[in-house]
Amino acid sequence: MLFYFFVAISFVSFVLFVLVDSAPVEIERRPKINYTQLWSKPVLTYSIIQQSKNLSLNDTSNTFRYAFSQLSTVILKQFIKQTTNISSTPADINIYFAPIDSSNGIGHIISRSSNDSIYFDDNENWRKYNPGEKLDPKQMDITWEAMNQIRNLFYVNEVTNADKILLDSSYSDSNKNYVLPKFYS
Repeated sequence: MLFYFFVAISFVSFVLFVLVDSAPVEIERRPKINYTQLWSKPVLTYSIIQQSKNLSLNDTSNTFRYAFSQLSTVILKQFIKQTTNISSTPADINIYFAPIDSSNGIGHIISRSSNDSIYFDDNENWRKYNPGEKLDPKQMDITWEAMNQIRNLFYVNEVTNADKILLDSSYSDSNKNYVLPKFYS
């Protein structure tokens, strides 16, 4: 039941983001996509279109590499990072860090998924934690949130077996030391 609540919040977040904030130009120029065909492919590409101001390019790349490699252990798909190039074919999954206006009265929205894109609020203080590090409640774990939004993206798009993708709800041990989150089914 809690999962459906998060899916509903993600959908509402997307609608509000579209109404309140303008989307990057790259989204506007993309051709109409057959999502059933897209999600049935055995190999999917992803691209980080807009980089976070709080994370290094290396931390962001490593975060998504880890998240997609974890997903590959649960569903039979391979994920390949695609570099952004205006003349190249758009990636199957696009990742954006951009300010999200959360003054909508619904609550603070830190990220959301829709169609073929994942958005993260770049007003958040994102951090890529290393295993064993003490958690700072003022810094959001990008790895767990990335995995959560990838799972939501697959669920919203009704990808085969997406409803069986589960994510650890905790990413710390009893001493509040960071533990890498994992997908399981």
